[in-house]
This record gives sequence, structure tokens and C-alpha cells, in this order.
Amino acid sequence: MHLRVTLRDTPITTFDKQGLGTEPNNLLPLASVQVYRAVRWGANVELLITDQRSYRSEDPTDRPEADVFTTNDYPELMPRPSTRS
Repeated sequence: MHLRVTLRDTPITTFDKQGLGTEPNNLLPLASVQVYRAVRWGANVELLITDQRSYRSEDPTDRPEADVFTTNDYPELMPRPSTRS
């Protein structure tokens, strides 16, 4: 089943935290694309290979609970945001 949707060439002016443009004419085509492959071995094993972008989860280091894993002993272990202006 194919649906016809009319998109408009509209400037993208707002972005989410990952830099994705939140304009509806930008999000609609992205939501219609599924990039993955499923490979089945027998009755019990199915391997899903995704594009590592569409199906990714939120960054766990942005959560307050992740602060316990931050240490000043090894500052290069986890990258920190730049404080330079």
C-alpha cells in the first residue's frame, strides 16, 4: 500500500538535541523509511541488523543516574562538553 503525501519545500528552523530538523516536511519522509534487515536461522534465532541511526536509543550519559560513573581520575574516559565560547 502506497500513500501519496504532498511535501513542501520549507526552511528548517528548529532542531532537536541531535540536530535533526523538526519541521514536519522533514520528519514525514524520515518516518516512512525503515532501514533494517532480518535474517532468520532455524526456528529460534532471528538477527536484526539496523542502520544504527533510526533505531538508536537516547544517550544514557545525559541522565542524572549516570553521574556516578563520572570521575575526575580519568577525565578522558567520557568526553565532556566544551566550556569554551
